[in-house]
Amino acid sequence: MGAIVVTQRNGTPIFLRDLGKLRLANQERHGILGYNDRNDGVEGTVLLLRGDNPSRVMNGIHGKVAELNEQLKAQDVRLAPYLDRSNLVDVTIDKVSHTILYGIGLVLLVLTLYLGSPRSALIVAITIPFALVTAFSPTFRPTCCRWVPSTSASLSTAPSS
Repeated sequence: MGAIVVTQRNGTPIFLRDLGKLRLANQERHGILGYNDRNDGVEGTVLLLRGDNPSRVMNGIHGKVAELNEQLKAQDVRLAPYLDRSNLVDVTIDKVSHTILYGIGLVLLVLTLYLGSPRSALIVAITIPFALVTAFSPTFRPTCCRWVPSTSASLSTAPSS
């Protein structure tokens, strides 16, 4: 494990063994995960960083899980998703899109019936998407303006011997 490259500085690789002492040890168990009929498993959680695209992140995770499963096949180990929310993201985006389209259609219909002018109804219906963009734009920060802290500044390890 010490030969794992963590980062590079001025073209020189920094290995895991350079960051501190490595040794094999048992970690105290703090719980148990039961999965289906098996009474023991290992759990990992993936958290989405603020400002990231959930669909892109989930596609990347699915790709990495497939890659790891291919590498671990010889050891008879398999990663299986326990709770996958990618379907939730897709359904939510689909639902919001349909709701907006139904809202625009309903506004067109009601205003055309009450005002008697399809042009006036169309003008109001066109403003609905612009109103939504204006309402949600303060919550959007482009990735070019995001501050990402340096991970090398926060390392606190014992010197290797």
